[in-house]
Amino acid sequence: MIERIIRLINAGTPVALIGCGGIGKTSIGLTLLDDDRIKGRFGKNRRFIRCDEVRSYAHFLDRLSKATGAGIEDAQNLTALRPFLHSTNIFVVLDNAETILDPYTPDARTLYSAIEELSQIKTISLLITTRISITPPTCQQLEVPVLSIASAREAFYNIWTNQQRTQGIDSILQELDYHPLSMVILATVATQNRWDRPRLLREWEQNRTTLLRTHHTPGLSAAVQPSLSSPMFTRLGPDANGVLYIIATLPQGVNEEELEWLFPTILNVRDIIDTFYILSLTRQNRNFVTMLAPLREYLEPLGYSHPLLSSLKNRYLNRLCDIALGVGHGHVPPQEIQWFISEEINIGFFLMLFLRANPNSVDTLRVSHAVSQISLLHLPRMTSSD
Repeated sequence: MIERIIRLINAGTPVALIGCGGIGKTSIGLTLLDDDRIKGRFGKNRRFIRCDEVRSYAHFLDRLSKATGAGIEDAQNLTALRPFLHSTNIFVVLDNAETILDPYTPDARTLYSAIEELSQIKTISLLITTRISITPPTCQQLEVPVLSIASAREAFYNIWTNQQRTQGIDSILQELDYHPLSMVILATVATQNRWDRPRLLREWEQNRTTLLRTHHTPGLSAAVQPSLSSPMFTRLGPDANGVLYIIATLPQGVNEEELEWLFPTILNVRDIIDTFYILSLTRQNRNFVTMLAPLREYLEPLGYSHPLLSSLKNRYLNRLCDIALGVGHGHVPPQEIQWFISEEINIGFFLMLFLRANPNSVDTLRVSHAVSQISLLHLPRMTSSD
């Protein structure tokens, strides 16, 4: 990715790095600032501005003036800074720019216009790191991916040193979706506590959520909470929290084609889901809205106690019983069988909830019987005929 960004910078194209918290956007920006090719082109004119500390448009102008060396105090707009900005080749990194690009933040319009103008100034090479995909149209958007397995191993063992590399650790890294911050957290905790491999494997198996929330480091809260407290998220209302918790709790996430069925009382559910994508809180896996495993680990406990989960459990129960009734009468709409097949893992999850809550209840017996009927009596015939 570094090579691609440098090519874009050399071509005069502003770049926006987009991804969820802890994915490594800031690290890429800092790496570029220290890259020999960037140093050779811009010399000392390499500037890093943390936008999460910006309180207003006036404050942004003040930070920009000081960082670039323009020396203009109390600027009311970019007019006073333009002569300097157009006269010097500068590489500028605007880090955590979601805080000023969020359209629902104070001074949003003037802040967006200022960044859009900066992206158009030929003497400025602009790199933006942000959680949201709302950026000036001149920016080339690059989504920051998770690490490869090789890079994940290297990052993990650079912190947790002098330990044998094993398949067990590789499995943990895979369960973390190779999310950089989560790996750093886990490796740091293991190092600080002087855990050997068996102890680390045991602690991960028993206390994974606690490890990722650990007080030894900022934990995942530092990556997740800024998105949850952003104006773009909070303007969605309290229902957004519930939908996000459900996505984290269901092992498959939620089917985007079934949103109205899943959340019939939430009229703006599609707006909520779209905003999750914009904020890099979720991603799409086929037709399902899912999220990276570390975010799931962080949010999942909140979903188990949310009333939406109880409501969903009943909806799944009723739908399964309706399908089973159709099986008994020899007719089930093909789309219902396809739903059953596509939701296999989520259905297993709800069946587990029924069994844990009250294994001998009427509802548990109903849903168990329905799943058995659909699976054993109808699915083989349906799938072969389709």
